[in-house]
Amino acid sequence: AFVEKWRAQMNSMSQYERARQVALWMLVWGEAGNLRYTAELLCFIFKVAEDYIKSPAAQQRVEPAPEGEYLCNIVCPLYNFLRDEGYEVVNGKYLKRERDHATTIGYDDMNELFWTPEGIRNIKFEDKTLLMDVPMAERWGRMKDVSWNKSFFKTYKERRTMWHFMTNFSRVWVMHVAVYWYYIIYMANFIYDPFFEMHDVQSTVGKTKGTIPDLPNQDAKRYTLMAAGAAMAPLICLAGTIAEMFFVPANKHTQRALWLRALLFLIILAADVAPTFWIWPNGDDPNFDWSKVDYEAIYQSKIPTKLDDPDSGEVSTWKAARAVAIVQFIYSVLFTIFLSLMPSALMFKPRKKNRNGRGLINRTFAGNFPPLKIAARSISLALWCAIFLSKYLESYFFLALSFKDPFRWLYSYRLPADQCTERFFGSNLCSNQNYITLGFMLLLDLVLFFLDTYLWYVVWNTVFSVGRSFYLGVSIWTPWRNVFSRMPKRIYAKILATADMEVKYKPKVLCSQIWNAVVISMYREHLLSVDHVQKLLYQQVSSDDDGKRTLKPPAFFVSQDDAAFNQEFYPSHSEAERRISFFAQSLSSVLPEPVPVENMPTFTVFTPHYSEKILMSLREIIRESDQYTRVTVLEYLKALHTDEWDNFVKDTKILAEENSTNFGQASAYGQALAQDADKAETKMKTDDLPFYTIGFKSAAPEFTLRTRIWASLRSQTLYRTISGFMNYSKAIKLLYRVENPEMVHLFGGNGSERLEQELERMARRKFKFVVAMQRFLKFNKDEREASDFLLRTYPDLQISYLEEIPAAEEGELPRIYSCLIDGHSEVGPDGRRKPYYRIQLPGNPILGDGKSDNQNHSIVFTRGEYLQLIDANQDNYLEECVKIRNILGEFEEYNPPTVSPYSPAAEPQPSPVAIVGAREYIFSENVGILGDVAAGKEATFGTLTQRIMAEIGARLHYGHPDFVNFIYMTTRG
Repeated sequence: AFVEKWRAQMNSMSQYERARQVALWMLVWGEAGNLRYTAELLCFIFKVAEDYIKSPAAQQRVEPAPEGEYLCNIVCPLYNFLRDEGYEVVNGKYLKRERDHATTIGYDDMNELFWTPEGIRNIKFEDKTLLMDVPMAERWGRMKDVSWNKSFFKTYKERRTMWHFMTNFSRVWVMHVAVYWYYIIYMANFIYDPFFEMHDVQSTVGKTKGTIPDLPNQDAKRYTLMAAGAAMAPLICLAGTIAEMFFVPANKHTQRALWLRALLFLIILAADVAPTFWIWPNGDDPNFDWSKVDYEAIYQSKIPTKLDDPDSGEVSTWKAARAVAIVQFIYSVLFTIFLSLMPSALMFKPRKKNRNGRGLINRTFAGNFPPLKIAARSISLALWCAIFLSKYLESYFFLALSFKDPFRWLYSYRLPADQCTERFFGSNLCSNQNYITLGFMLLLDLVLFFLDTYLWYVVWNTVFSVGRSFYLGVSIWTPWRNVFSRMPKRIYAKILATADMEVKYKPKVLCSQIWNAVVISMYREHLLSVDHVQKLLYQQVSSDDDGKRTLKPPAFFVSQDDAAFNQEFYPSHSEAERRISFFAQSLSSVLPEPVPVENMPTFTVFTPHYSEKILMSLREIIRESDQYTRVTVLEYLKALHTDEWDNFVKDTKILAEENSTNFGQASAYGQALAQDADKAETKMKTDDLPFYTIGFKSAAPEFTLRTRIWASLRSQTLYRTISGFMNYSKAIKLLYRVENPEMVHLFGGNGSERLEQELERMARRKFKFVVAMQRFLKFNKDEREASDFLLRTYPDLQISYLEEIPAAEEGELPRIYSCLIDGHSEVGPDGRRKPYYRIQLPGNPILGDGKSDNQNHSIVFTRGEYLQLIDANQDNYLEECVKIRNILGEFEEYNPPTVSPYSPAAEPQPSPVAIVGAREYIFSENVGILGDVAAGKEATFGTLTQRIMAEIGARLHYGHPDFVNFIYMTTRG
């Protein structure tokens, strides 16, 4: 009912009130510091602030609130409590406490206090009075008086114990251990049937080969033994429940549910085991004479004698035992399936959906998962059914059945006790060594039984993922016929927002601008030579129509489908070939329709940086790695990228020729022509040797810097990441110019200053790049020079960092600010750039994981609805950046409902898209074996696994080129 009440309240609000709530939330969130990890705590603060704003006291207030009131009175006390839980002061410095997690109140414990009304009523002052007893309008002013030490408590006890395996993975244990027991007991019939050998039609023991004599029916013992073993299922669940009692606080709600659950498992266990004690003594077939059976023998050599007149009472008891055994077996199978599928946490879950019930927690927080569509649920069920069906079939034949003969031999083997004695255990160890060996072999077989599941998971996950890629059209095995010849039409139809353009220009004219920009970008990256570029570009040629000019498409588009063409458009097996092929293939998949650049959402690329290499120095490039390798980094990179180095050298030689000509010096080539041919060739090779060795002949900074950049763009450096992802800015300018030819003419045509200013304005409006440099003010000389070079090269790049102001008085703590600069920032007399923003933090934000805390203090500087989270060792390309509107279109809903979502007439809306994954190419795969392993891991986990996980509702962000919904993610901590 409270949900309907909330919807009615939201529906009655004016647009001004809704906008005010959004602004209030952003203010509460923006200054919260480390409290951003606790989304429900922030929601409580927001509610208290909203209650105060709507109160008469706030409406009648004239003077503004003091600056820093929220930070000092609410955020800082909460931050101090969190900090003191993990750190202590030693000699005036904060050091990590040597305290176990089980006694430390962390983010989760603080957050979960606000999950239930009971938890909120635990917030108290020093005098133990409750905050919730204070009138709603007065709570905001009293928040500064709350004693958080008395309010927070542990909600989950993080104990380091192997029992977590039993609690968290009880269903995994059940579906393996219980099924393995079924297999082993069914296969090991020699345990309960002395005449097991005679059941084999090929055996000659006590009978003629090819015949099966009339033998005792031992089904009663077989089924009851199998059923009793299936008692492992409730036993495992019982053990997990008992262990869970030590992990959660001993409150009434949790302990009641756990004890009821334990009682249920005990009842299931007892009902499963008890019949065995009656069935086993009565399980032997009374129609045969058992007096002559030698139970010590490995197998019986004589066919048992069938009685002519068996005892009718014993027969009746035996038949009843067999019937009960079958029922017991069916009962055990049903409960094994039930305990395999039913999560223990859902047992004894309160059905009444009231605000005081623990069910509110699962519905709203812990178990609030978006529902799967029918197709996605079907794929999920099919995947897991295929995995376990294949696993159970294969494991029976290759693990259980193949183990029958070793099991039988070890089980039946007898070693006389007098043949082996030992000091400590006497003859017990030797006489039982067959059982000890059998136990180890069964344990190993069970481990393989577990591993077998993972094998089939990998196999079927790959099969389903490849099938999904075929459906999406992104598989490398998708037929490539016409993939290049259709590329111009696909660029026009899928990359450009043609639906909103006036049809005044031919598609070929618009497409040529995109394609030529991509080719030229590869040339500037030295992936293509001048000859390759000329073959790949659209070019203007004379037309037969009154001397007019027309565009001639490159032969490349048709040559790939025509074996008669024998031209080289790029080096074979090169980076250029890989990128062009992937671009062409990606356009064959289904892409969301792009919107005009003016209407596309704003997004930010967000990269954390700590100590990763920014730009390689000349010393690092040309010196030997160590005394044993005798190979420099530059030589290694030259060997890996031979064609790219040749293109780089050619460009550098042209630049050197131009410089020498500009300074009035005769070029090496001109001097060589003045000599005879042989000396000219020798002279040319000698003069070119420095270029091919280290990339430059002159030690001028502009030439050495070119070599440093070339090497940095082929290593794991921050410069490579920034250079690649700043292509978004180029892509937005390119798309904006191509789709608005009237705007180009209005601002004076291509190359005009007014046009460039308009393109810059649009790019800055739609795209931001923020690098969170945690150590920025602690950089050494080389790092400072490299970061300054980044800002000069990319003035729109924004860098956030931490600035610490020493305490004004002794005993006070230093103040810490989160600052933001870019290449346009004013440079002060000390050479430091003046920040645009200095946001005071409640304290040092690095309390836990440095990477996430570094991102958290910087996230307030991001802009837009979406973030792309990038590590400081990744790359991007212009041809991929022009698809940015298609990627963001995965989030957007272009046809929003006309009815308010809070209206009673509103239809249920699908859950918003939270993450859009992107395939990551590991460029270090050719560096060595480690790079190759990393690339294989990425292809398996980052691409194949994540693709199918996204479809079945289990996709998570794990740190690589994912786009995330900023609003969705930040409101969830």
